[in-house]
Amino acid sequence: MSAIIAPVPSCPAAGAIRPRTIRLAGRYTGPPSGPNLAVTATIATGVAATGIPSQKDAGDTFKGVTQRLNFGDTAAAKGSVVNVNHYGDGTGNTASPGQTYGLDIHNYPGSQSALVIHQYSSLARAIALDNTGTQPMVEIHNTQNLVLNPGSDGTGDFILLRDHGTAVFRIDKDLVFRLGGTKVPTFLHTAAKALSVQTASGYNGDTMDITKAGTGSGNGLKVNNSGTGIGVYIAQTGAGKALQIDANTASNAGVFTSLIQGYDYGPSFSTAADSGVTLTVTKNGTGAGAVQQIVNKGTGDSLQLRDASAQKFTVSAVGGITVINGVSVNIIAGTGSPEGARSAPVGSVYLRSDGGAATSLYIKETGTGNTGWVAK
Repeated sequence: MSAIIAPVPSCPAAGAIRPRTIRLAGRYTGPPSGPNLAVTATIATGVAATGIPSQKDAGDTFKGVTQRLNFGDTAAAKGSVVNVNHYGDGTGNTASPGQTYGLDIHNYPGSQSALVIHQYSSLARAIALDNTGTQPMVEIHNTQNLVLNPGSDGTGDFILLRDHGTAVFRIDKDLVFRLGGTKVPTFLHTAAKALSVQTASGYNGDTMDITKAGTGSGNGLKVNNSGTGIGVYIAQTGAGKALQIDANTASNAGVFTSLIQGYDYGPSFSTAADSGVTLTVTKNGTGAGAVQQIVNKGTGDSLQLRDASAQKFTVSAVGGITVINGVSVNIIAGTGSPEGARSAPVGSVYLRSDGGAATSLYIKETGTGNTGWVAK
């Protein structure tokens, strides 16, 4: 059933009496599904309503509906089709102070959707909320109803989004975000942070918890950074650890706890103060596994120790020591005599694994080439 209502001034002049609330009450006088539906209405003074035969929404392929109350305009029309001016603050409601609404819809058990908006236009959004006050734009309650669900709050989802009938995003009553379908949620911002997660100063629990319940090879967290900034940046201002990785379960046996791969540089560790240790490696197991292993597949040094100005200790790619205390001397080992075969600076030491008495240790006493070795 439809009614056409004459417009009401949106804002009365100062001192004028504000328009009375309009209340329309539909009553069927014909067959339940027939075209002979009529409406009776209680109308505020100065407002008229005209009954219009019921009709199905033109072009609506989602669900056939019958309109009990219809408002319409033309493409060239200006202004609002329906305008509601609400001034009530609830002070006159002695039973439930504050309970006053500009629009109040009660959807009772067994009923279908109380409000459905069909968006056919590509010119503008179907819903626009304009908030110039200090209260929330939208507030959703899952509350207790002593008649409909006595003793417990509502159990329905706060928000449900569907794509062609398939539920793709839900926020349930416990504030659990549930995803369905094949689409992946994306936070996109072109000028600032795409996502910011914060907790109140009095909250001491986890800020974010990511749990991958599947047992496949997918990543628990993946960051793709196409810019020149840092892919993952952790700024630790409290007394806790900036990063902790726990993989201390039997299922992690034989697997590296962390893997850092660079193009030509690997990780860098630095500290700002002198009171602690920059890097500590602790092996808690009592087995024969190595504490630290360096695998060098190139020709560069395997280890270099430096101070602020110079290189102090070096282990070459073949395992020999080539710098000690900043001085270029070698400590190397091998088979056979080094004389004529091993180049080294004076002061170098050669350990011969197949030597005998007076031929197992050699000292480089003269020259800069492969001669000048003296057996000891």
